[in-house]
Amino acid sequence: MKRFLVVSFGFLLILVFGGMKLFGVNFYPTGTIPGNVENVLTYNIKNGKWILFEHKNSNYFGIAKVKKFGPIYFYNGGTDYYEIEDRMPFSVAGYGEKNGDFMVAVKIPSGSNIKYISVGNHLEEGKHLEQEDPLNETISLDIVQQYPDSYLVREVEGNYVFFLTNGYSEQNWTVRGFDEDGKLVADKLFGSQPRYLQ
Repeated sequence: MKRFLVVSFGFLLILVFGGMKLFGVNFYPTGTIPGNVENVLTYNIKNGKWILFEHKNSNYFGIAKVKKFGPIYFYNGGTDYYEIEDRMPFSVAGYGEKNGDFMVAVKIPSGSNIKYISVGNHLEEGKHLEQEDPLNETISLDIVQQYPDSYLVREVEGNYVFFLTNGYSEQNWTVRGFDEDGKLVADKLFGSQPRYLQ
């Protein structure tokens, strides 16, 4: 009888932990994300976390939303894997809601001269939909910092930048890269691909 209880308990543990893995539930937030990934940057939110992750065996990255219920976490959606394409200054991933939390993750290649990334725009919506942004002739990190209500700015940490914004919009999907002197060197305007400006 004792052996039956031990075997039954072991079988129950295997079912519980196997089921947790199958359904994206774990005691650790990163353990809920599909694939062999590691946490790069995190934003704590009410009842969970936003996680910028990188695949351990490749250069792929993505964003996951992980919810917490008591001591366990469960996967609540995220992006596919992204990578930096050849000759691109950076790669951008976004995930979230139009009228709620929207995350923007930017990966910069190793050795890049991009030191700061901004998300946002202080022009009226729709004015910069064309390929040529009228600000690119004059915009700098100093100008961006003069409009704190229109831009989020982060310094690049370990080839990544992670932004929590308040909803998907043209402004939040306009990304600019600046060098250490604050000079604009790359951008991704709304509706276009990332590009170098030099």
